[in-house]
This record gives sequence, C-alpha cells and structure tokens, in this order.
Amino acid sequence: MTKYYTNIRVLTLRKYFKLILLVFCLINVSSQTGLGINTVVIDPGHGGNDHGKKIGSNKLKTEKAINLLIANKLGQYLTQNLPYVKVIYTRKDDRYLSLIKRCTIANKNNATYFISIHCNSSSNRYVVGTETHSHTKDFKKSLKLAQFIETEFNKRARRKSRGIKTKRDRKHNLQVLYDTNMPSVLIECGFLSNKSEEIYLNSNY
Repeated sequence: MTKYYTNIRVLTLRKYFKLILLVFCLINVSSQTGLGINTVVIDPGHGGNDHGKKIGSNKLKTEKAINLLIANKLGQYLTQNLPYVKVIYTRKDDRYLSLIKRCTIANKNNATYFISIHCNSSSNRYVVGTETHSHTKDFKKSLKLAQFIETEFNKRARRKSRGIKTKRDRKHNLQVLYDTNMPSVLIECGFLSNKSEEIYLNSNY
C-alpha cells in the first residue's frame, strides 16, 4: 500500500494534463464519436464562497483552487496543441457561478464538449481514485468520452479508476450534465480526504 501511494506522489501534473490532452486527440480522430472538436467549455467546479469538498489539511489548497488550477492548465495545453479548438472557461478566477449559469455558457457557445473539473472527498480516508460522471448510459457520446478518460487514467497515468458513474449510481441528477446540450462529463480527479491524493493534487511542476 505504501508503494502505491509513493507512486501517486511522484507522478507529475504535467503527465496528468497531457493525459487529458491525449484523450481529446483520440476523440478528435475517432470515428466512433462522430464528432470533431470545435469548442470545449471547461468548468472549474465551485468558486467564491463555495469552497467545495472538505480538505484534509488547512495548509493545502481548497477544492475550488485545485479545480481552477487543473482547468487552466488543461485549457493551456489544448490551446497550445490543438490551436483550432476554441477553449472557453466558465470561470478564470475565484468567483461564484450558479450551476445554471455554467450550463448557459456552454449552451450559448454551442460547445462540442463540456468538461467539469472537481475533486472528491469521503468519510473513509483510505478511499482513493478517479471517477468520471455521465448523465445516463443513454447519453452515448458522453459515455464514450467518460470511458476514454477513465481508461487513460488507469492505463497511462496508473491512477486507480473507480469507473464511470451515472444517474443510476448517484441516485440523483447532476445539473451541469443534465442541462447542457452537448456531450458532458464531470471528472472527480481524486480524493482530498486521502492524505496522499491530497498531496498529489496540490503538487506543482
């Protein structure tokens, strides 16, 4: 178990962001999706007076700050490596946005994909891993995107994947997935309640 957590700490965020970029490259050339990428809306979850999930240490970043960091780096990599893709952020600083406002930004810009970035938390501090949420299994293109992401997390980044979660698993809707008109996913990048993953999500390069 100790060796596993050590491996998490030594993985850099650079590899993590390139991983997500690779996912988009695969989707862009894959005939399975039937979509090329024109516009991606990236949504850093929470913000302002909404700090997000409970963190393990007051010395480390809040969820809202980590979400913004990941979202900005993801957008930078997309812009640098896929210059024909328009990248739009729901927020670029520490401000509060309602869930419906986030959906409206994506819908008004006719986004090809909507990606909401979050971190997870659990009352069990030993729980680790990534999750990618889709609305339901009937949303085929969202599900395909989620499958790509979780496969790459597991195979390339050697992260523990907790799989794809849908409305059936959650027992409720996620508004940012339900009220967006394009393939949409919400990515839980790791557990802030686990010390090793919290350190990993706070790491810099």
